[in-house]
Amino acid sequence: MAQQMDQESDSSSSSSSSSSSPKLAPSHDTALCLIPPRSQISLWQPVNRVRSLHDRASARWPPHINLVYPFVQQAALPEVAQILCQLQLEATTVSLTEVGSFSHKSHSTIFLRPAAAAPLARLRSAICRALAWPVDDAAYQPHMTVGQSDEAHRDAHMFFLEKARLLMPLSWDVTSLAILVREPSPGPDGGPRRMSVWAQLDLDSRQLITGRDAEAAFCPIADNLSQQPRVTYHFNGAWGPVPSLPPHNDSDMASQRLILASYNVLAEFKWPPDSSRYPALVANILSTKAAADVIVLQEVTDHFLSFLLENPEVAM
Repeated sequence: MAQQMDQESDSSSSSSSSSSSPKLAPSHDTALCLIPPRSQISLWQPVNRVRSLHDRASARWPPHINLVYPFVQQAALPEVAQILCQLQLEATTVSLTEVGSFSHKSHSTIFLRPAAAAPLARLRSAICRALAWPVDDAAYQPHMTVGQSDEAHRDAHMFFLEKARLLMPLSWDVTSLAILVREPSPGPDGGPRRMSVWAQLDLDSRQLITGRDAEAAFCPIADNLSQQPRVTYHFNGAWGPVPSLPPHNDSDMASQRLILASYNVLAEFKWPPDSSRYPALVANILSTKAAADVIVLQEVTDHFLSFLLENPEVAM
């Protein structure tokens, strides 16, 4: 593919050659992008969980779609921000409904993308024209990276594509743009520097919001979510978090029988996975003869979990 991405930058397309003004020369230390709003936790949290496991840039970039990257020199940001505030940029809606991949020399990048790129391409074109930069809508491929795969076209790659499909559709109203800058200090363990929110451009008011208010508007960078505690849910007429248990003494605990059932799903890592055992396994789990207080499932894959949760009796 002619359009390739720099691994660290996760660029959707290079903004083009430099402008006639040295102050507006492109810089990989800044980016103009779309970031899901922090208020929609149900939208970005699943993405960040997948990215924390599969995206090498998850600790440096928030989940995002680049509009212009590389952007401008950091010294030019105040001037450029004022130029953007004068534009009548229309709010739009992003809906990521397709999965795709970019092929690199030694790996592939897995991403989510909108079915139609035209609305974001128009937004990007208006910005590039305001900066006197060339516009190349055909080369612009808006996308949100969710991770990398080292074995393109192999089973692991296909399973990752299927996992990415489970995140969709991913939609939000774009009412503001985020300007990111690369932090001056190295990342953890001396790694690449993180990209943090420098400002938020509100499209309705055409006002620039800076500081902590700007950072708080967007979803955060994915920390190591795989090591963070998760919420446990139970079903009691409706799904909800398991409440904290009150303190108790051992003497207060009545001696009762506890039935535990354990099933080994026998995860398969060849694509496509064999699901012929799934109906019998789910039927056994739901059987009154196999009723248990606690069910333990071993070697569970995304494929089986989706099949299991689609069953209306399980959902209840």
